[in-house]
Amino acid sequence: MLKQVNWSDDRSYRTGTDNEPLEFYLNGLCNSKNFDLLLGYFSSAAINVLSLGFATFIHNGGKMRMIVNNILSQADKDAIHLADSGGIPETLFDISDIKNLRSALDEYGKHFFECIAWLIANGKIQIKIIRPKTGQGISHYKNGIFYDDNDYVGFSASCNFTAYGLLENLERLDAFLGWENNRSTKFVTGIRNEFEEIFSEKANHVEYLSINQIEVAIKKEFGDKSINELLIQEAQLIKKRSTVLNNKRVKKALIKAAATIEEIESTPKFPFPEGPREYQNEAYQNWHKNNFQGVFAMATGTGKTITSLNCLLQECKKSLPIVYHALILVPTITLVNQWEEEAGKFNFRDIIKVSSKNEWESDLATTLSTAKRINISFIVITTYASFVKERLFKYIKEFPLDTIFIADEAHNLGSPNVLAKLSLIPFQKRIGLSATPKRIYDPEGSVAMENFFNDKEPYTYSFTMEKAIEEGILCKYYYFPHIVNLTGEELKQYIEISKTLAKFFNKESGSLDSNDIVEKLLLKRKELYIKLKTSLILLRKYLRKGLIKTNIYVIPLYMYLRAIQ
Repeated sequence: MLKQVNWSDDRSYRTGTDNEPLEFYLNGLCNSKNFDLLLGYFSSAAINVLSLGFATFIHNGGKMRMIVNNILSQADKDAIHLADSGGIPETLFDISDIKNLRSALDEYGKHFFECIAWLIANGKIQIKIIRPKTGQGISHYKNGIFYDDNDYVGFSASCNFTAYGLLENLERLDAFLGWENNRSTKFVTGIRNEFEEIFSEKANHVEYLSINQIEVAIKKEFGDKSINELLIQEAQLIKKRSTVLNNKRVKKALIKAAATIEEIESTPKFPFPEGPREYQNEAYQNWHKNNFQGVFAMATGTGKTITSLNCLLQECKKSLPIVYHALILVPTITLVNQWEEEAGKFNFRDIIKVSSKNEWESDLATTLSTAKRINISFIVITTYASFVKERLFKYIKEFPLDTIFIADEAHNLGSPNVLAKLSLIPFQKRIGLSATPKRIYDPEGSVAMENFFNDKEPYTYSFTMEKAIEEGILCKYYYFPHIVNLTGEELKQYIEISKTLAKFFNKESGSLDSNDIVEKLLLKRKELYIKLKTSLILLRKYLRKGLIKTNIYVIPLYMYLRAIQ
């Protein structure tokens, strides 16, 4: 990281030259994990000026330690006091959302200082306030060190870490690359030792102060120009940064920092800052142990979609650059769109939707052709109905072999027309999702589905409704069954479909034959009772009562009676 930076040839940075001190700080922040500053004057306006670099630094887990003197602006004193008093929300912003983090640090106002307070309160910025034990002077150090995982870069500067020092004064900064020569190593070691001695409060020559002992810089002549730096109207000063930012090397550093942020924004990540739940991590580990195959038997509402997309995320993070390939099967067009939305929350891009409602073939053909030459990412989300058709299936053999196959409502794989295609699936990484993996009255289809995922009860991962309620993932609720009747026309259609199905009843096996005609008739009958007119009338009645936290299930009476036996 730090070794990859194009540092100034003579390791010096001067205001008004091609190598501005601002460039040094931007490169240091964007390529380090820790930043120690042994300072005189500090103003958080410097963080605002360097917002692109600081957003990247903090997002990457960076931590900053500062030793400053006891003269600060009123706004900075208030920010430290707010952090110490615990008067800010615990989750003021999401550090994983770098776009909003950058905006927060770029907006110089009340919210900006709340963000500074949040960073202090959460240990992202640690501050020690000091003054000399003897005399009337002030702490006036201007040294620091940037660290990545392996290397470090130290510096000695004439400029304070203020907006004025970065943008206005004629200043000089000399850098020392820790890996470059013995002189640089000795210099940085000296800074480090001095910093650690003071920061650990073991230095005998300084006095450590509390927030209450901070002196506020007021608008008055102190005979020290440095104090006046803190009195500059920050909003006006920040407007002046455009002059410095036109410097070619600074501009290049800014463009690179912006590109880093853009890359972070587009990199796949878990959609919530707290990360996957414990059970979602457990599901991934179990899937990993089962040779990346298995069924996730998870109750409705427990996050099957997110759990499986987390598996895709964990796998794609193993490669650099990050690349992912997935084929996702879902029962309906509505679910195609829902899965696209959920995948988007993970920053998964290049999603191709395959259904009767989408024009997809040209995009898929182009993507697969490109993938043969360049290792690009893509996700294909298809309905089961489209999956079994030759129009899509002819492309399956062109998918990369590391493609992860995910089947939502995986019990649908047990249907004859889908089973016929499974033996042609070359992908070894497979996830089946279902709240009810067993197919009703179809033990053969259930076994075939389980064999495809190399799994059987209690399955690779099981998360029951009872367990979800116990752990607070689902709330407790009650069933209130309401029986509705078919209208005359609906009953007539139901009888006609049932009579046709009866022709396919196999007396020897005691069940219906398995073929496409039977599947279509069963689906047609299922759609009939899902859309009963009397059901819709009852639904409207309860919606008018404002029951917004109600789950509504529509099932045939014989299935309900069987479930409660």
